[in-house]
Amino acid sequence: PGAAYTEKNGLFVNLEGKLQKAYKASYPPGEAREDWIIFKDLANMMKQPFGYNNVKHLRESIYKHIQPKINNKAENKNKIDFVDDTILIKSIDYYYTNPIARSSKVMSECKQISKRFLFTGIEKAS
Repeated sequence: PGAAYTEKNGLFVNLEGKLQKAYKASYPPGEAREDWIIFKDLANMMKQPFGYNNVKHLRESIYKHIQPKINNKAENKNKIDFVDDTILIKSIDYYYTNPIARSSKVMSECKQISKRFLFTGIEKAS
């Protein structure tokens, strides 16, 4: 089985074309492994060259092929106009926004912990 995105380090390209790193929140359960290791083992079973012995070599190849935008300039955050409306964070169940998060033990624990901070001594958690 493959590890969920919350259970492995990874890379993604955001909508601006910038490469982003994602860090694992927990280790995968049981025999689940990172995707690149699964593909490496599959290639070995098929007696085919995989070309990468570790994640460092794989990432170097990724960087070479996708050529992400690298922005080393400091951005002026004062130029950004934000909406003046109130942001209602309580109306969004951040920890359960997608199927993988909803099935994650770690995200369930995060949800329970966050619930404790939403309620005062007068209110009761449902």
